[in-house]
Amino acid sequence: GDVCNDLKTGHLVGASPRNQQIMQVVGVLSAAFFMAPVMTVLHQGSLNEGTGGIGGRDLPAPQANLFASLAEGFFGEEALPKDMVAWGVGIGIVLLIADFLLAKMKVNFRLHVMPVAVGIYLPFGLAVPILLGGVVSWLVRRAAQPHEDAAQKRGVLITSGLIAGESLVGVGLGVTAYLKISSLKLLESGSTTLNLIVDTVSVLALLAVAAMVYKLALTVMSNFKA
Repeated sequence: GDVCNDLKTGHLVGASPRNQQIMQVVGVLSAAFFMAPVMTVLHQGSLNEGTGGIGGRDLPAPQANLFASLAEGFFGEEALPKDMVAWGVGIGIVLLIADFLLAKMKVNFRLHVMPVAVGIYLPFGLAVPILLGGVVSWLVRRAAQPHEDAAQKRGVLITSGLIAGESLVGVGLGVTAYLKISSLKLLESGSTTLNLIVDTVSVLALLAVAAMVYKLALTVMSNFKA
């Protein structure tokens, strides 16, 4: 599926399959040289902070933990929690039936299995921003009609930049932790008041970013008005 999506994207931008394959090989080789040091820095930096490394508190890696648990259950010595698997199968069947009925009723709201599954296994701190992003996307599409596709594409580009920037900042913080630079821990305190202030500022910043994405996504409407 990933290869098909890559080829489709390349076709849209006018790239030949041959050139795409060459650049994919270059990408794999580049990742082999750069990803190992980055992952090592993040893991060791998290260990230095006492948060457990990759798979710990700051770097939970939920998808990796999920597949590791499944692999251990199927091929390892750990017992697979069959009751939880049965619950998952049951919920999946119910969601499929509900989505089928919604499609038959021609309701705009759908109940796809994959988003629900992702929302279940992701940590709450990741699920909430994803939900907020979905709400912003819905508001953008509603406000940009009949040019909602163009507005949504603009929003996707903006949020892709935010994700890339957040990743770079995370790597930078990992480097500081790896180097045992403690000057960035000024906000860590046992004070309940200070923690409340930090949490409040964080929530307000998240809402401000959501509002910014909404406003910037709708700037594409000026092209049609002109």
